[in-house]
Amino acid sequence: MNIKKIYKKIIPPDTYKDRKDFYNEDLIDNLTSQEKVLIENMLIEDLKSRHDLLIIETLAYMKAEKSIEVIEKRLESVEEPFDKIIIAWFLYNLNKDKSRMVDIAYNNFLLINDDYVKTRLFYYLGKFKENKLNLILETYANNKNILLSENSKAALERQ
Repeated sequence: MNIKKIYKKIIPPDTYKDRKDFYNEDLIDNLTSQEKVLIENMLIEDLKSRHDLLIIETLAYMKAEKSIEVIEKRLESVEEPFDKIIIAWFLYNLNKDKSRMVDIAYNNFLLINDDYVKTRLFYYLGKFKENKLNLILETYANNKNILLSENSKAALERQ
């Protein structure tokens, strides 16, 4: 198959319709080693020119060590706390400056006021498996807002 077609399957257009419930790990797992190298290089080049969390997530899943510098630049350039937390998780996952990534996630979570956004981020906070972030989850576990409470408990249970 044409590598550009494979890439388009792995990174579909950034629309709700194309990315709702999207999962690309099975596509990545079925790539040949040569295809993985080509896709990784394409992802890195694409990330240099545009901000897309799916590209970062895909590079982290692929354990693409050579993408760290580009992802770090993206972390520094993005201002949205939600995105910073997710990017920090992916860098943490790539074993890059772990304590700094925990601090970035912690400090940016404190900037978020929207309860729905918080529930979406609980999953990432839990993936760090770090005490500092687990304390945030534990704080929300007994919250009166059931959405916050149940999602924080679920993030803790997934560890």
